[in-house]
Amino acid sequence: NYLNGQEVLFLCEEEASDTVKEGYVIRTEPEAGSPLNDGQTVVLYISTGPAIKTGPMPKVTGQSLETARTILKNQKLDLEVKELEESSDSVEENYIIRSEPEAGAELKSGDQVILYVSSGPEKTRMPKVTGETLEIALKMLTAAGFSDVDYSEYVEDEAPLDTVIEQSVEPGALVP
Repeated sequence: NYLNGQEVLFLCEEEASDTVKEGYVIRTEPEAGSPLNDGQTVVLYISTGPAIKTGPMPKVTGQSLETARTILKNQKLDLEVKELEESSDSVEENYIIRSEPEAGAELKSGDQVILYVSSGPEKTRMPKVTGETLEIALKMLTAAGFSDVDYSEYVEDEAPLDTVIEQSVEPGALVP
């Protein structure tokens, strides 16, 4: 091979680079603009793209979503973070229930991490039970997922016996 009228030998070496696109020359030896001697070897350092970095999955369970995001960003692994909401009776809303992978697992650049974020206790729509018999109202509430139902008996001249005349939670309201 000839370069600027000099016969030179080109060698290619691969090297990771966060700034030079894969397949492009990062640098040369000797540097560009240096004089060349006949028969000299010129080394081209070709980018293989960003270096693959590794690190352990940090413990984010129990952290707020904002804190978990910061912890993962500080890993400097350019992770693909997905957030999925999940109801929880024991983990406060907007806090991490669990992660995939779990804490301690080996991560590498670009890996996907799934954060399961608490949406608080599961909520159910309150059915309309006014006008129903007590027996039917209790069955409707049980079927909707309510297990701890309190009721009081009142004497109401205009309502049929054992009929629900009032409910403390509005029909349609979302209730844990």
